Amino acid sequence: MKITVIGGGYVGLTTGICFSYVGHDVDIVEKDHARFSALELGKLPIYEPGLDDLLQKSRSRITFSNKVNRALLNGSELIVIAVGTPPKDDGDADLTFLHAAVEEVISYLDRSAQAVVAIKSTVPVGTNDMLAEKFGLILAGHRVQFVSNPEFLREGHAVYDTLYPDRIVVGARDRDAVGVLREAYGPILQRSFVKPDFITDGTEKDLPYFIVTTPKSAELVKYASNAFLALKISYINEIAMLCEKVGANVRDVALGMGTDSRIGRSFLNAGIGWGGSCFPKDTSALIRTSEKHGSELSIVRAAVKVNDNMKDYFVKNVESTLGDLQGKTVAVLGLSFKPNTDDVRDSPAMELVDRLVKKGAVVKATDPIAIENARKVLPESDKVIYEEDVYKALEDVDCVLITTEWPHWSKLNFERMARIVRQKLIFDGRNCLDKELLEGLGFFYKGVGR
Repeated sequence: MKITVIGGGYVGLTTGICFSYVGHDVDIVEKDHARFSALELGKLPIYEPGLDDLLQKSRSRITFSNKVNRALLNGSELIVIAVGTPPKDDGDADLTFLHAAVEEVISYLDRSAQAVVAIKSTVPVGTNDMLAEKFGLILAGHRVQFVSNPEFLREGHAVYDTLYPDRIVVGARDRDAVGVLREAYGPILQRSFVKPDFITDGTEKDLPYFIVTTPKSAELVKYASNAFLALKISYINEIAMLCEKVGANVRDVALGMGTDSRIGRSFLNAGIGWGGSCFPKDTSALIRTSEKHGSELSIVRAAVKVNDNMKDYFVKNVESTLGDLQGKTVAVLGLSFKPNTDDVRDSPAMELVDRLVKKGAVVKATDPIAIENARKVLPESDKVIYEEDVYKALEDVDCVLITTEWPHWSKLNFERMARIVRQKLIFDGRNCLDKELLEGLGFFYKGVGR
């Protein structure tokens, strides 16, 4: 099948490269000059484990363009829209890029074209219907259908989530359009592709569900899923704060809860809160949608409030031990919003760096791969110092903050750390270090809820 993907970000690149890997001919359109230049050279402008390996194995079936290619577009049976829908100031989704992409695609389609336009961008409920209505007259006589096909990718695990999904959701009005999506995902639904070498676990799971519903329901599935996961994290974080007051250990509580099959163990890791490119904007957009339709969604609002409070709670824990932060030097280990990605968008770690600096601290920050992106958000200064070498970041600091649960941190030489820090204070915002080991080396250790 010939497929065109509009948008070469995390979702577009992963989707397009994986479609190519399983046997389709794919053209990915990316207008950003820096991104396109990297792709032309065969390099990825993002960090996503395993994606470069798949790209190299799919080079004969994938092309990159910096503008819509009329010939390739009109030869495509499936056109995937995967552009950004960032939040507006009021929390609603900004559909400017989506409208521009759809308008451009339609302007290039010949009357004889027969294609399905799949909206993979995360959009508010009703967007697909709005597009069908807006472009209905223009498309009169065309055999073009809009469908909703939301993505459920975790950054850092996006390749696995694309090739081994739990479900594929398609919101469509036309049976033929559903057939096109079913064909596109056929190798994934049947798992007929060659397993990538770097994927070692989770390949024996059940085949994915192929769920067909209305466009509105498909759009809401995406928002409802992310809001529920965000709520689950906020819930365990509130339990963690209670654990600290009553003397319980949130890790034990989460284990006792999560082994109940009705609850499950995922997303029950207490810490400094959720962030990234999805949860913050998707919960905000869902709340705005509810407001427009007279629905309260109070539980989602509560989850957002708890998440906002976690950064304050964590900083207050630091201040209660270290005292006034003015003039103190703090090491921050981790800048990306989660491990295995260089994405710092809405990262709790970056927000903590900003708060610490505003309180007068000097921050020495490090991350295995996200420093370059972090510099774009918080430029280096006399108050924010980025160190590639973690031990440089630890030298002469008054305390150490673990803000992203990179596996690198648990493998540090803690005896060396004990020798080079000014004060042996560790605040583990991700509960990823060995408390007993550190206390045995004379460190004061405080996690979240333990």
